[in-house]
Amino acid sequence: GCLDGQPNMDDNDSLPLPFEDFYVTMGESSFRESFRLLACFKKDMHKVETYLRVANCRRSLDSNCTL
Repeated sequence: GCLDGQPNMDDNDSLPLPFEDFYVTMGESSFRESFRLLACFKKDMHKVETYLRVANCRRSLDSNCTL
């Protein structure tokens, strides 16, 4: 239940865990597809990190900024 708009954390039965049996119900092809998706996220995060480093170096007054 809720008390003043805040969920009551003592009542754990009201908080379903949507991924508790994720790996049990996942087939081999779904597992591979999820792995590929995570690999893409990792590659994209590397691009974002590089972009942020370059932006930070350009913003910085220190001209001796190395990547």
